[in-house]
This record gives sequence, structure tokens and C-alpha cells, in this order.
Amino acid sequence: MAWAMGAATALIAGAPAHAGALEDLATQLFGHHKQTAPKGQPITLARTGGVSLGDVLFNHRQPMPQRTRDPPVGLYRDDDGDPAFVLDRSSSVTVVRFEGSPEVWVLTAQPASRGDVIYRNDAGETMLRATRVGGLTLYTVEHPGGAPVALVEEAQPIHPNPPPQTQVALGQRLAWASARASAGLQRTIVFEGHDPTPETAPAMADAALVTAIAITEIAKRPDGKRTLMRLVKVSITGGRRVSVILVNGVLEIAVAPTQGAPFGDILGRPSSRRVEIALSR
Repeated sequence: MAWAMGAATALIAGAPAHAGALEDLATQLFGHHKQTAPKGQPITLARTGGVSLGDVLFNHRQPMPQRTRDPPVGLYRDDDGDPAFVLDRSSSVTVVRFEGSPEVWVLTAQPASRGDVIYRNDAGETMLRATRVGGLTLYTVEHPGGAPVALVEEAQPIHPNPPPQTQVALGQRLAWASARASAGLQRTIVFEGHDPTPETAPAMADAALVTAIAITEIAKRPDGKRTLMRLVKVSITGGRRVSVILVNGVLEIAVAPTQGAPFGDILGRPSSRRVEIALSR
């Protein structure tokens, strides 16, 4: 059974006046994800011991400066005014969520030179680099060369978006995704969910969400609407492995959730970045 969400037409926001309705619906469907960072100074390095004139003259040994260990879950911010983000390393799966966004990013850790750790997204791109001494650099489309970020405060662990409990609830998620994508492109983009099951429905709902985010982000670019000229429909189904490809105007997404694993539904769908890459080819 395929759900072509015609009901989404009532929510399609071709004019800015409808933006509030979309945000209200998003809050109802996905919860409130705005994580506001306080305006105070970032947490500083903790140093032990001091240095006196006698230490310099007589070469007394002093403890080396030490950095406080970052908490398992922390709120970070750069100096450029970009959205803050929560980095959650409290479980076996490292996840990130940016301020004001419902998308949860799953990152894969990889050892690097000098004892650093690189965190990559599902497209294989570097999103974060953590140094041995505690520094953290964020890599984005806006900052391909990386932007240093500072720990602001400890944060609460990230939780996945609430899963749809019924087919009607999944239909509402698809309708919201259709409305948001259609608003960005100012033309109708249909979202379909094929043969959902209790096991695949949460990943399908999250795939619809991140796809709508990707379409909206591309549409904001100077040549974005031209890039998306071929896109007519988004089709989401269950599969043996995660995949996303644009074929004859249809963005075909396969989800493959990992049952019982932390963030298994998110591991089982592509990120918005992977969707962006597929749409831009």
C-alpha cells in the first residue's frame, strides 16, 4: 500500500504566512528541539599550579596545564554565531543535534594522526575532529575548512524523535514533509510511504523528515530550484540496506532499521546530507 499524501496540499506554504503553521505542526509531531546556549563565556581550561619567579630561575617543575574532561553530553558553539549543537557521546553511538533542528546525526568515529578522532557522517564526510588535548572542530558546508567550537555547558542526552504509533501518525509525518518541501520549492512534492510495518515506520518517518530538510536547504541556494527541477516525488520503502537515488524524477529511499540497537531507526535511514548529495547529482 502506498500513501500519496494528498492531504498535504492544504498545508503547502507557497507564502511566508504559512511558515508558522508548519512550525507548529512540527512541534506537535517531533517535539521541541530548540537548545538555547547561554550567552556567557564558554567553559575554560582548568590549570593546576602556578608559575613564580623562583620556578623560572631555579627550574622547579610545575604540573603541565590540564584540560577538564568534556562531559559525555555537551552543548557547543563557535564564534561565528552559527547554531549551537549538542554532541552526545554517552552511548555506543555518537549523535549530534543542531539547535532548532529535529534531525539527529549519527557519526562514526575514526582514529586520526596525533591521537585525534574524526567523526564522519553517513556520506563519509568529516563533521567533527576532536584533538587529543580536548579541542573540537566542526566542519559544515558553510565551514569546509573547519570552525573551532567551545564547550558551553553540559547538556541532556539526545533522544530520537517519537516514533509514529499508527499508520495515521505516519501519514501525518509524510504530510508534514510534503508540505515543507513543497513550500521550499513553491510547487507540490508528493511523499509516499510504501508497505510500512511497525518495524520500518519509525525509520520511514525520520527519512521523510530529513528529506524535507534537505530539499528546503537546497532550495535556499541561488541555483537550488534549478538543481531540483527534476524532482517530482519522494518514495520511501523498506529494504535490506539504506539507499537513496533519484530516478526519473522520483527520489527513491530505502530504509533498513537496526532493531534493538541504540538509535537503530536513525541508523536505518540516510541523513539530510546524503539526500542532498543524491539530489544534486
